[in-house]
Amino acid sequence: MVVLTEDLLRNTHEAPGSLTDDTSLKKTYLTDEELQHDVHVFWSNCLSAVDREELLRAARVAQNARSYDEVARSEDPRAGYHLPVQLSSEEKEALIAEKDALFSQRKMFTVIFTVSLAAFLQGFVQSSINGASLYPAEFGLPNVTSTKVNSTASGEDNSNPQLDDWKLGATNASPFFFAALLGCWLSLPLNDLIGRRGAMAVAACLIFASSLGSAWCSTWRALLCVRIINGIGMGVKACSTPILAAETAVGFWRGSFILAWQLWVAFGIMIGFAFNLIFYTAKDAKLSLQLILGAPFVPSTFLLIALWFCPESPRYYMRHKTSSYDPQKAYDILLRLRKTKLQALRDTYLVYSLGIGTVNFIFGLPAIRTIDTLGRRKWLVMTLPVMCLLMMAASLSTLTTGQNARVGLIAFFIFRK
Repeated sequence: MVVLTEDLLRNTHEAPGSLTDDTSLKKTYLTDEELQHDVHVFWSNCLSAVDREELLRAARVAQNARSYDEVARSEDPRAGYHLPVQLSSEEKEALIAEKDALFSQRKMFTVIFTVSLAAFLQGFVQSSINGASLYPAEFGLPNVTSTKVNSTASGEDNSNPQLDDWKLGATNASPFFFAALLGCWLSLPLNDLIGRRGAMAVAACLIFASSLGSAWCSTWRALLCVRIINGIGMGVKACSTPILAAETAVGFWRGSFILAWQLWVAFGIMIGFAFNLIFYTAKDAKLSLQLILGAPFVPSTFLLIALWFCPESPRYYMRHKTSSYDPQKAYDILLRLRKTKLQALRDTYLVYSLGIGTVNFIFGLPAIRTIDTLGRRKWLVMTLPVMCLLMMAASLSTLTTGQNARVGLIAFFIFRK
């Protein structure tokens, strides 16, 4: 039940995470009579509470997106007189703004803030995990090689990993391992059952609990178990948050909106390391460790509060044969998020065809705007080989003799990556 023009399909098909099926492609060139029939079926089955003529106006604008964009930008007052839909001044301004201005949809600020906060928490947690590695003795791991500060001066060779190194490595790797092993996979059933916002709330609760729990761990085994819970939360959130972003954003800016995840993850890492340095100045090592490990509970609390005010994804209510199916709710949400009723009806009508999947995050700040101009494929082709070479160089740098040179080379290639 969808009508898409080639122009609109190009925009949605290029957006990361969006999918268009064969049925949508076959309905690209419906006649006006076929469009009216399609709208009538959609209206009677899904959205009978709204005016059918208004829904038909929105569908016609969606079908000829390029033409109506040109009409909206034209200074000729008679522009578009031959088209079936005559746009109001407010609608023209809204159609121009949604394509030209990233923050034209002011009602989207709640969603943008929530998504950014979730990404910030992701990076902050990673910094907390790294910072805790400075205190392995507090977990019963006194023989970690990297903490033997006097080994270089005494001429000892401690480059060979000890058993404690492997234990510390396991505790550090466990969140990411279980994020991939369980968290990401659990995100699908959670999103189906309680929605994107509900899945994010579950993830925030898991990170909240694991952050407080890890602050009171006295053994590496206890920390390992707590970080498993933390990793599950990270995995669920990493999958659910970009889906919420993609399914609420205007199609023209969907790619940029999703990529804001990576930007705020990086910001969270930076702020997390800054707090690690502040906590490191505490005279009591145990207190410093507790502050580093427990700090993520603060942004996780703010995330839970933000989720209370954040709207659910409209597509969550547009899934047939599910208990959550309620097109009217989807329309009400889009009515809150868009500037005009025309845009809300248009996006409600198109949301069958915009199936949002899991997104791979490999871009940084330079890609935020150019992702919609240079293209996704070109960015991948240019960056992935470079990243692979730099990671290989970082790995080979571990063979360098001399601790200072080895650390410097590894850090150089990691940061370049």
